[in-house]
Amino acid sequence: MVEQGRVTGSSVCYHGDTRFYVVLANPREPHKVGWTAGPAKTTWPRLEAALPNGRLSGSRVRLRRVQSLAEAETLWCREHPGVPLPQFPL
Repeated sequence: MVEQGRVTGSSVCYHGDTRFYVVLANPREPHKVGWTAGPAKTTWPRLEAALPNGRLSGSRVRLRRVQSLAEAETLWCREHPGVPLPQFPL
């Protein structure tokens, strides 16, 4: 609902933003590294399900939530110089 040019909470879409994640290391499944992005509500559950044992806790995965693909690339280049950033296989 909009009142006098103001946006109220009821007009904002909850979890409507895009989330970016980068998996920097995955000792148990080294081929499952890289970046992924998508709607906030669904991306994290899909990503976590793709990790060893289906969860981040205990997986030994080094994962970061970042603000953009550019930030993911910066982190990746620090950890893996000269290696192109792959897309995480979901």
